[in-house]
Amino acid sequence: VAAQETVNLWFSELFADDDSGISLALTISNISLIGHSAFAVSRFLCGALCLVIRPRILLCASLLGGTAISIAIATLPQHTVTTRPNTVLGLTIGLFFFEGPIFPLIFAIALRGLGRSTKKGAAMIAAGPGGGAVGPWVLFALQNRMGVRRSFWIVTVALGTACLFPVYLKVVGRAREVVDWNRIEGKERKWKWKWKSKWPWD
Repeated sequence: VAAQETVNLWFSELFADDDSGISLALTISNISLIGHSAFAVSRFLCGALCLVIRPRILLCASLLGGTAISIAIATLPQHTVTTRPNTVLGLTIGLFFFEGPIFPLIFAIALRGLGRSTKKGAAMIAAGPGGGAVGPWVLFALQNRMGVRRSFWIVTVALGTACLFPVYLKVVGRAREVVDWNRIEGKERKWKWKWKSKWPWD
């Protein structure tokens, strides 16, 4: 959540320091619109993919994708940023896309196996993201020394740290048994239509 809110609040500043002689393919408002649209689309897409791909794998892919793009934004040469601002634009929209599914996946995976404590667990998980409000302030403190774009390393650190969660789920067998569809690694879900047995010839 810290990474997500940092990007939401500071992405427009990635273009504010550019020379006035260059032009973006989109206005800042349109970048925000398309970025948040990509954010929403990725959530719906991931929701559908969860039917055929294990959620922890999708979570890992989303985190790695977001980490890679945030590194690319922070390490782009200044001349590239100045002469080709649309490169930063594309990377920013890509970062929105990969960030979309992260929180819902973490929320849903963390609720697995809680049983009668699900309501209490959901309340605690829902309250937890409030701590993410510190992210934008950390970037605010860094941007005077490093500039906004270089300060996007804070997004990299946040997403990279979150990668430990899917790694934990992969390494610890008991945790993997709880969050996966079944208890056999590598065995995919077998689809069975509930209405099939209703037909008289079955």
